Amino acid sequence: MAVFLIFVFASQSLHLVHGIREIGAADARPSLRSGVVAVGTAESSMSYFRQLSHRLKVEAEQESSEDCTPESMKRHLRNASTDDVEGKLHRREPVSFIRIGDGDVYCLGGVGGSNSEGVSYSSHKSACQDLATSLQELGAEEDANMYVLVGTFFFCRNNVGPEFGSFLQSHQLHPKFKGFITSVFYVDLTHTGNPSSTDGGTGRIVPTTLPALVGRKVVVVGPSHLKVLRKTLNFASFIDATNAADHVPQIVDAIKDESAKWPQENVIFLVSGGFGGRLAILKAFKDVGQKDSLIDTGASLDGFAGVESRDFNSRERLCGMQPQFMAPGLCSCSGTKCHADRSGA
Repeated sequence: MAVFLIFVFASQSLHLVHGIREIGAADARPSLRSGVVAVGTAESSMSYFRQLSHRLKVEAEQESSEDCTPESMKRHLRNASTDDVEGKLHRREPVSFIRIGDGDVYCLGGVGGSNSEGVSYSSHKSACQDLATSLQELGAEEDANMYVLVGTFFFCRNNVGPEFGSFLQSHQLHPKFKGFITSVFYVDLTHTGNPSSTDGGTGRIVPTTLPALVGRKVVVVGPSHLKVLRKTLNFASFIDATNAADHVPQIVDAIKDESAKWPQENVIFLVSGGFGGRLAILKAFKDVGQKDSLIDTGASLDGFAGVESRDFNSRERLCGMQPQFMAPGLCSCSGTKCHADRSGA
């Protein structure tokens, strides 16, 4: 039986600050905050995770049609996408996935600043340098099942493209590195189906596990607020990854310990921990990557726990869209229409 280790790393990168806040800005552009009016006709049939990726891309294209991908990256592209990651998850094959956003580019390049959680890159130079080295080492061992996605839609903003190009020029990648993928930004944990949100009669919400996690061994690696998602994420264990960049070795050790509990299963680790979480994935992969699955989910699960860390995971939007995956007590429904319940707030 395959066990999935799910790392849910709260995005600590500036890429979500730039991309999502601008989508929700009062500038006549569509907003992600409403589950009813925020999405267009094409998007309405997409899952929550696909909508996030799609809107980031559309927003970037509205700002600039220019291709800002550095030439040094174009030499390292892989003919694959997160569809390949999702396929391996579905087949219970070991697979790992990390995302590189604009904040990670600043971290890799030694640029000052901080991520959206206020974690300073300059005060974590050692971790940023370790992240750079870990990327350079990809390809040195068998790692065809490790997928590294770069959010190229950030490249035309705030000099991100040139910064990443400079990083690649000064940090030679391994000749056997499989390359970067660029589509799509989030792994879709609902791609195998979208269960009904209510029982239809009383309008009672039926708590449901994300389809990709049903029947799997799951370990969540992330902030404590995700503990309320035991049904949604179907996790058997929880590893606290608050301020992940400050204790990467401890997180890696905990991952290896959890993996050892199920020696015959492919465990899914959902990781939410920003650049520290991504570093933990790269390091843990060396020991468990050919048995388990390590997935960088960013801040995409926060909203299901009622933590509105970004515009895209507002309670109003998610209750209107997929209340069956929300933590208990966050949504109320009348028939099949649901809305955010803030009576206990």
